[in-house]
Amino acid sequence: MFPVCDVIPSRAKPVATIALIASTVGAFIYESHLLDQELRTLIRRCGVVPAEFNWPAIVCGLFLHISWLHVGANALGLWLFGCNIEDVLGRGRFLIFYLACGGAAALAYVAGQSLSDVPLVGSSGAVAGLVGAYLVLYPGSRVHTAFAILALDLIEVPAAFYVGLWFIVQLFSGARALSPDAAQGTLVLGPDVVGFVTGALCGLYFRFRTPALREYWGPNSR
Repeated sequence: MFPVCDVIPSRAKPVATIALIASTVGAFIYESHLLDQELRTLIRRCGVVPAEFNWPAIVCGLFLHISWLHVGANALGLWLFGCNIEDVLGRGRFLIFYLACGGAAALAYVAGQSLSDVPLVGSSGAVAGLVGAYLVLYPGSRVHTAFAILALDLIEVPAAFYVGLWFIVQLFSGARALSPDAAQGTLVLGPDVVGFVTGALCGLYFRFRTPALREYWGPNSR
């Protein structure tokens, strides 16, 4: 059972979404070739460390991940939910929105763990923002899913199902915070919730500020 795409057609090629996915996966491939100590140093320098906070880390940390499950879940979330948000906002505003959701999540981590020296990495907060906006803009959407038992077939599954699945994967992906002395991540869900709420509020703004969005796609559209 593997999601392929949602049922809402993109009106333009999702260049920004594809670029973000390529950059995220490319960064992880680079990480995978580093020695353990080199990786810890990179995460320490580029991750969001509340006790040593610096603004550039908010952007740099979005592209670092700690496992294939972690980066895979976020890349899949970007693909499923980012394309249509990019349609709504346009490429430039979409990138700003993505960084804003990730930034809100990182700042929530800094505020809640102000004395911590544990780096926060990953695009989970930014993707959570996309998920929040998507659910507000297209609450009845469905996802084309490749389903194989005896033969390969495509079925439609409610998008909300994959939202829940995405959050569950975050629980088992080593989460987002990584101690420089630990082999595995530490569970940090608070920033994701902040990213989700930020995205949902922005989605509400766009939905009610732009009436045409309410007519672009509905649950009975094909």
